[in-house]
Amino acid sequence: MLSDTWIRAGFVKKENVTLVSTLIYLKLWVDYAGNPVGVAIDFEYADDIHYEFEYSDWHNYLQKQFGLTNQAEFRKSLCDYFENHDWLEFENSLKTFGIKYDKIVFW
Repeated sequence: MLSDTWIRAGFVKKENVTLVSTLIYLKLWVDYAGNPVGVAIDFEYADDIHYEFEYSDWHNYLQKQFGLTNQAEFRKSLCDYFENHDWLEFENSLKTFGIKYDKIVFW
């Protein structure tokens, strides 16, 4: 998983954003200078599903899925999206747009 590499490099989680109730979270990973290096999207259903992205791939997804160029707008767009889409639809959109990601599932 990408987060294993980030942890070994000494990077840390800066933000933990709740996207939907206590079910879906976004975690922003940053380097020593506070620059974003990656993002994790965690689906905390009965079976946990976790996606991790290099920050450039995540930024690319936001542009393709939502047409966002301003990162400040992503929270509302993601909250709205996840109110109506589950993890499988999310993964299908990643594949549709050719976004690279790591995934781990705990069934």
